[in-house]
Amino acid sequence: TETCAPGNSFDPKNEKPVINEENLISNQIDISNNDLSDKTGMIEKEEIKLIIPYGNSFLLIDEVKTIDNSQIIAIKKVNLDEFWTKSHFIDFPIMPGVLIVEGMAQAGTILIRKNLQDSITKDILAYNIREMKFMLPVFPNDELRYDVKIKTMEDKIVSLECKTLVNDKICV
Repeated sequence: TETCAPGNSFDPKNEKPVINEENLISNQIDISNNDLSDKTGMIEKEEIKLIIPYGNSFLLIDEVKTIDNSQIIAIKKVNLDEFWTKSHFIDFPIMPGVLIVEGMAQAGTILIRKNLQDSITKDILAYNIREMKFMLPVFPNDELRYDVKIKTMEDKIVSLECKTLVNDKICV
């Protein structure tokens, strides 16, 4: 068994992480029952970490500007010291598209959790991505705006419409 996070483990034979429920409950907040946003719908980075359990190096949202039951607008400020800037590409850093897609997925996860009762006990995974287009590159010092809306939400299937903008121009 390999260690994933304190209190959790991963057993390659089972192909699924073993989650210590006590650890999960103590470190996360059910956003559907605890509104972390202020009156404008803003959620700060430390509160985001309570909703989705990521470390700083892979948390691709710095703040949530607004959130309601149907839409979230989240921000990521791309810094020159991001882990990928020295390698993708050497001397010409462009944010990998998969990280932009992951940022949209993280914003979508927060939005979905807001709509689920007992959301911390549920796994939220992406199963399908349709019609993804990369329109413009993203560079250090850019500010990404993830705009994610729920199109449909039925039983265990949620369909999201996502876009990422830089300076009000769609990049993904």
